[in-house]
Amino acid sequence: MHRTLLLAALSLACAHRAVAPPVPSLEHAWTVVPVGDMPVAPSPSATLEFHVSGGTATGFTGCNRFRAPFAVDELHGLKLGPILTTRRGCPPGMTDRAFLAALEQTTHYRLDDGALILLGAAGEELLRMRRAD
Repeated sequence: MHRTLLLAALSLACAHRAVAPPVPSLEHAWTVVPVGDMPVAPSPSATLEFHVSGGTATGFTGCNRFRAPFAVDELHGLKLGPILTTRRGCPPGMTDRAFLAALEQTTHYRLDDGALILLGAAGEELLRMRRAD
């Protein structure tokens, strides 16, 4: 009898443990929106897509395709990388490397009025994206 009560109490205690609040979903395809003095002015066809179940992100820089593991936390921390890319020769003026560098420098994100904003270590806006249609 005591063993049954003990097992029931343990089961109940485990069922009531604290659960972290859910992280807002990033599981979408996003396109870059150029904004003012943003350090990166990527191709308008640059994309980023999060595959949450697999923990990978894929995308297109406007010239090359890329893939990277990513991790998020409940405080909106976001870490991408290492980033693997194709190695096509890009036309002069492409901002391939700057776009990829901004992704690698991302430490946090914010969702603001439907936009995904990628932030650097000092809280600066690195990229602004909107959901792809």
